[in-house]
Amino acid sequence: PQGTSLLSDFGFAVKQSDPANYQGTVSFASSRVLASLLKGTTDVSFTPSDDLASFVRLCHYFTTGTRPSPDGDKRERVQASLSFWNSVVEESSVWHAWSTAASKCEYQALAGLAYLFVPVTR
Repeated sequence: PQGTSLLSDFGFAVKQSDPANYQGTVSFASSRVLASLLKGTTDVSFTPSDDLASFVRLCHYFTTGTRPSPDGDKRERVQASLSFWNSVVEESSVWHAWSTAASKCEYQALAGLAYLFVPVTR
């Protein structure tokens, strides 16, 4: 195939009902996962909304080039990520809307994110 791959499956898929050790980067984790990690929980039951929140956060990074600081120990990075994403949602009605759509698994509302990355031809 021609072109460049933008997304890749890293093999971390688990069943929704099965708690699993968090393997992702805290920079793009959902607020629910970050809150669990701050409480010291390492096994988290993942939901579709967690995946969608991570997707929205990754899209934010792709469009703005900004993300939480990677500095500090794990707890500091988790707290920095939670604070960063809370401020993004508070400061931007657009990212607030997409974050809310992700938390409610409103896939149709998230379709607008595609327009940030895919040229529209008429």
